[in-house]
Amino acid sequence: MATQTNQSRQALEPRDSNRENETAQERAQYASLGRGWHGDPEGHAAAGRKGGQTVSRNRDHMAQIGRKGGHARKDTGQSKPQS
Repeated sequence: MATQTNQSRQALEPRDSNRENETAQERAQYASLGRGWHGDPEGHAAAGRKGGQTVSRNRDHMAQIGRKGGHARKDTGQSKPQS
């Protein structure tokens, strides 16, 4: 007869609804701070800038992105924005 692992035994045990509610409330409270599941807004902004700088160094890649956007604009019939 196969033995159950600790994890499979836990799955069969009844859940403590009070503990689940506490965990959900903690997650909701943290998420409401605008931080999602980790980090801080300034850190995320810095990471985005760093990634953007890295990507923009590849001129061929940036040209390809621009070409794709130009084709999309042409296909939708949009004109150039007025300055």
